[in-house]
Amino acid sequence: FCSGFQQSYLLNEISVSEIDRTNGITAWPNPTNSIVNIQSDLGWANSSVELYNSVGQKINIANSFVQTDNVRQLDLSNLATGYYSIRVVNGKEISVLRILVLQ
Repeated sequence: FCSGFQQSYLLNEISVSEIDRTNGITAWPNPTNSIVNIQSDLGWANSSVELYNSVGQKINIANSFVQTDNVRQLDLSNLATGYYSIRVVNGKEISVLRILVLQ
């Protein structure tokens, strides 16, 4: 034990936009604690959606979708607080959106 020892930390605020848009793919709300909406201007034919945690591990989301028109709703309510990447592959287009989950 050292008397008079002081440790300080510098915390940088990392912000996300409320609506994230990349290559015709839009996701909202951001941050979220449950449902995130993902809209594709190109539609969802021949496309896939993948979810990754902050260390790059793929998360199984196969049964987490509800789709209406050009919007897919993804239920993230079972995930821990943190940053996640949504990867949308539509033909040769790949879009990656960053979502903050707050529980």
